[in-house]
Parts: sequence; C-alpha cells; structure tokens
Amino acid sequence: MKIIPLEEKYRQPVTDLLNYSILNEWAAFPENPVPTGIFDILLDLAKGYPAVALLEADGSFVGFGMLHAFRQVSVFRTTAELTYFLCPDHRRKGFGTQMLQYFESEAHRMGITTFIASICDKNEPSIEFHKRMGFTQQGHLPNIGIRRGQSFGIVYMQKDIGEACEKK
Repeated sequence: MKIIPLEEKYRQPVTDLLNYSILNEWAAFPENPVPTGIFDILLDLAKGYPAVALLEADGSFVGFGMLHAFRQVSVFRTTAELTYFLCPDHRRKGFGTQMLQYFESEAHRMGITTFIASICDKNEPSIEFHKRMGFTQQGHLPNIGIRRGQSFGIVYMQKDIGEACEKK
C-alpha cells in the first residue's frame, strides 16, 4: 500500500468513488452525483492539511482521504475532521486502518490532538469501524436530512490522539 498526496490525476477516481457512494451507500451526503469539480472543493477544504490517495503496491487506486478544519475558528485549531472513502472491494482489508494511522501520525506533527468523524447514522459499517479504532460517539442528530426518500441523521464520533499543548 502507498499513501501519496492527492493530485490532479486522481480527479476522476475520486469523483467516481464519491458518486458510487452517493448512488449506492450512505457514506457521502450529497443527494445526486457530483461533477469532477468536487475535487477542487475537497482540495480547498483540506488546504493546510493532508489530502491523500491510497494506492495498491501496483499503483491502482484504492481510495482517498483528508483532514480538514473542524470549524474555521482558531480555538478549534487542535481538532480536525476526517473524511475518507475506500473502494468497495478494498474494505475490511486493513486499508482504512492504515489510512487512519497515517492521519494520526500527520496530526501529531501538526499539533492536532482530536479527530472528529461525522457519519450518516445509516452507515453502520463506518460507525463500527470508528468504534474499533478507538472513537466514541459524542452526539447524534437524528432525522436532519432526507435522501432517497428516507430520513437520516448524523452521528458525531471523537478520538483523542494526543495531549493539548498551548503554543506560546
């Protein structure tokens, strides 16, 4: 497995993976497929944070992920939100764990001490993965969205990954 910076050549695979999730799963929130311009929006959201592609040893695309600000307010500078997606045939094979470990390492380097994951409450596999990885559920906003004619909510999960240290 290789983790490399997310770059232009992954625009289409990222878009395709998001659209697969939108049409078939509950991992992505948009109601309709997104254009390739979503790639620019994601990179802008992750500006100043790691945004990566996850590849097989042979270079084939497995998924992508990024960290981004939890809120655009300086008091939350030690907290980052995680976003990551894996191709369906690469799940439950350790790729998600490896990506999370990579992000934890990068977060320590950046002074980030807390991860937040916002997960659709219908996405039980993701909720269970995060629990196994040491996240705890800190909130649930039930029935706040409607997609495919179904109401859904958002579960907020948190993982503390280090000690807070006020920079002077």
